[in-house]
Amino acid sequence: MLMILRNKKISIKAESVELSVSFGVPDVREWVRLYASALTHGREENIVWAKNEAITEIDMRYFFEHHGNILLALPEKWRSQLSAWGWATAVREKFVEPSATPNGKNEYYLSDSAFVKRGRPKNS
Repeated sequence: MLMILRNKKISIKAESVELSVSFGVPDVREWVRLYASALTHGREENIVWAKNEAITEIDMRYFFEHHGNILLALPEKWRSQLSAWGWATAVREKFVEPSATPNGKNEYYLSDSAFVKRGRPKNS
C-alpha cells in the first residue's frame, strides 16, 4: 500500500515540507487491476477479451504514469522511474505474463490476478 510517512505535523507557517513516499507490491497489484478495469470498462463480460488482449511495457507504463490515481501527481522524472519499477514488479510478481508464442516476445497478457476483485466475496 502507498505509504506516506511524516515525522511531525505540517505547519502552515513552514517554508518547506518533506514527505517520505513508499510503494510496494500491493500498490503495483492495484495499478495492474486499475489497468485491467480500464480495459474492461468495469464490465465483467469484457474480461475474456481483456485476458486475450496483448499488452506491451510501453502501454502499461504510459498508463501508470498518466492515471490520476497512480503516478500522475508526481513530476515526470519520478513517474518515469517509478513506472519502470512498477512494470518490472508486475512482471516479477506475475501480474502480467509474457506471451508463449515465439513471435510475441514483447507481448504480455494480464494474469488472472488482475481481475480479482478486492474485498470480501458477497454471500450467496
